[in-house]
Amino acid sequence: MNVDILIFAIIALVVAYRLYSTLGAVDDDEAMLVKKGSENSNVIDLNAEEYEVEQEVVVDKEEQRIIDGLGDSSKKAVEKIKETDQKFQLKNFLLGAEKAFEIIISSFVKGDKKAISSLTTKEMSNKFFAELESLKKLNRNIDINIVAIIRNVIDTVEINKNIVKISVKLTSEQITVVTDKNDKVVSGNKDHIEEIDDVWTFEKDIKSKNNIWMLSNTES
Repeated sequence: MNVDILIFAIIALVVAYRLYSTLGAVDDDEAMLVKKGSENSNVIDLNAEEYEVEQEVVVDKEEQRIIDGLGDSSKKAVEKIKETDQKFQLKNFLLGAEKAFEIIISSFVKGDKKAISSLTTKEMSNKFFAELESLKKLNRNIDINIVAIIRNVIDTVEINKNIVKISVKLTSEQITVVTDKNDKVVSGNKDHIEEIDDVWTFEKDIKSKNNIWMLSNTES
């Protein structure tokens, strides 16, 4: 091997080693600036006071949009919830509320008291049961077909001690028909889609390990 080539190869290896020892191994996807005194770090000391680098905060734009649409008292309530439950997100809550809306109405149509009880407070369950009993006495059957949910927004967020209440405005397209024992329509129209506005309030003890929000009130 040519001596000059060998010398240059050795120099290159030494330079590469010194660079690695000074800068540290850098990942292809990200570089980190480590403050002076970090254990097991082989990086340049940039002096934290002179070159302070703040950790990037990732802002969830959808979550922030929902929060921005709330009143001041509701925003403060959301802050308290997030302090207690850092995983809580209003955007996920809205998806859950929409699903609960569909399940509870479907369970009411089927007369499934067990399913209703699992998603509503005792007071709210009793209201649903009373309505079912009234229909039964009249020999009536009700059918509610949710065609689509076209709007679903947070109305208010409240905290009273440990109980959080979140009210949701739901605008849906429904076909509602009441029939008698002979399946004759006594109310509604099977071919008519009606736009209905509801406000459903869900509540939960924020210190409870149970993540299920219970329906506690409805308004139309």
